[in-house]
Amino acid sequence: MKRPFIFLQIINELYKINKNIKAVWIGDGFLKNELIKINKRIQAPIKWLGHCNHEEVKKHLEISNLTLLTSEFEVF
Repeated sequence: MKRPFIFLQIINELYKINKNIKAVWIGDGFLKNELIKINKRIQAPIKWLGHCNHEEVKKHLEISNLTLLTSEFEVF
C-alpha cells in the first residue's frame, strides 16, 4: 500500500510551520491526478515530476534534506 495521501498531509502540515519548503513528488500512478486536484485546494508547494529514471531519482535524493517514503513496503 503506497499511502500517497499521507505525503500530502505531511507536506501540508510542514508548510503551515515553515513556508520556505519545497516538495517534489517522484512517480506516477493511478492516484496522481486525484492528488494534484486535492493539492490545488490545500496549495502545498509540491512539484509533480512524475516518472523519473534511476539517475534523476538519485540526483533528487542527493540534494534533499528529507525523504518521505509513505508506502508500507518498497523494493529498491
